[in-house]
Amino acid sequence: MWKNAPDTGRTSSPSKESSRDLLLAFGKSKGTSYEDLVHMWAVSRAGFIPQLFSLRMTDPTVIYELLSQSQATALIYDIVVAKAVINAPLPVLPLAYVSILAGLDSLPLPPLWTSSDADQTLIIYHTSGSTSGMPKLVPITFKWFDNMIRNSRIAPYMRWATSKQHISCSAGSFNHMGSTLLIAESLERVGCFIIPTTIPYPNSELYGMIDKCGLTRLNMFPAFLSVLLREAQQDPALLKALKRLDSFLYGGGSLDPTIEAWASSQGLRIIKFFGSTEMGTVLTSTGLPGEPHLQPLPGCKVEFIPVEGMSEGQEQLLELVVPPEAAECPHPSLRNSKDGKFHTGDFFIEVAPGKYASKGRNDDWIKMQMALRCDTSAIEANAMETCGQDLISTVVVVGSARPRPAMVIEVKDDSLLGSNNPTEGLRVRNAILSRIAPFHKRRYTHERIDDARLILLVPKGALPRTATKGNVRRQAVEDVFKEELDKIYTSLV
Repeated sequence: MWKNAPDTGRTSSPSKESSRDLLLAFGKSKGTSYEDLVHMWAVSRAGFIPQLFSLRMTDPTVIYELLSQSQATALIYDIVVAKAVINAPLPVLPLAYVSILAGLDSLPLPPLWTSSDADQTLIIYHTSGSTSGMPKLVPITFKWFDNMIRNSRIAPYMRWATSKQHISCSAGSFNHMGSTLLIAESLERVGCFIIPTTIPYPNSELYGMIDKCGLTRLNMFPAFLSVLLREAQQDPALLKALKRLDSFLYGGGSLDPTIEAWASSQGLRIIKFFGSTEMGTVLTSTGLPGEPHLQPLPGCKVEFIPVEGMSEGQEQLLELVVPPEAAECPHPSLRNSKDGKFHTGDFFIEVAPGKYASKGRNDDWIKMQMALRCDTSAIEANAMETCGQDLISTVVVVGSARPRPAMVIEVKDDSLLGSNNPTEGLRVRNAILSRIAPFHKRRYTHERIDDARLILLVPKGALPRTATKGNVRRQAVEDVFKEELDKIYTSLV
């Protein structure tokens, strides 16, 4: 169907070397449906380079600028967003629904094109974060993608696959790297891949995936997996269903250590992986009980470089860096111009030879008023460990350029806010302060939360989150609650 699509008159598909990419912008399903997946691969099969846009990127000027940067040939769009592409600066083509393509089964496929250059672009993604309001293009080469398939084959957690057929599920939009790698792994293992009706999906659908589809491994972002595991703590039937799975795979953030330890104690095999759109998966845990730490995949050439002037207690902080000779190193446009390496900005400590614990990103270390740094992730982890069972649903530590950090907390239940009882909110803040006090007593003064006024309680769902992974956006919290935070810090003077 797509072999002649971007040309409006061309009678044959252009060679891959001479053509540029097509842009696919999905509509109602946001890149999570079977139809979306079919069109993505069909465009590639037709000899073009798909560039995938999530409609979470809502500003058309940003999209059109990225179009210009990539020299896109055409825009394929879902008809539900037809009005948004009226003034597109390139040819536009409506996306046909798969249900009407049955009559095309008898048509011959064009010859399968294979590249003679392993460094040629296969597909284009975008960084999940924005720099100066603009995501970056992430060109994926044939060589890079082949290596990611190899990595999925040799990952340590593969030992937990049973003799049954591997049956896993999508974790999000195919416009993003995570679910693309998951389905590539499934195909490589001759597995079966379940596409949920929505992300996140209700437990009733999960039961169906287990009972009717034979799900063997659950793939889920940590924000959603944490909710599921907390529900399983209170629901014996749900826990029993989860115990039927071989393993649970998560990445793209951190799981509350307390809930992860509980899951392990219940015999649930929790496997974490670490990666990004730019470099793919490079670190994983083994899935063994009591071994939550990450280690590089066999043959994966990554470096852990000491971060000057930064330590976690007596442990030296290390930045994960990918050298240019590594197969995981992304496109040259994404590498550091000085040393040619890809600097992730992700920090770790080495807890044992060759084993690492994540200490967050460089933006998890906020710079305080006197330019001293504060590890927000450690404070958040302690708060969840001491208060996650009954008081705190989600916590984020803020305070950039302030004298001390503060906590913004989504309470476990909105009744804890004290809307109808002013003393209730104070009681909750004091209870949290009391529980975290031993931890903060050992920290530098600029890292301590030692006053109940530094604890701001908000309703569940009030914190701004990323659309894809559901992670809390720290800087956005600083911005949204600036007025309340200003009042708090003024009262402390």
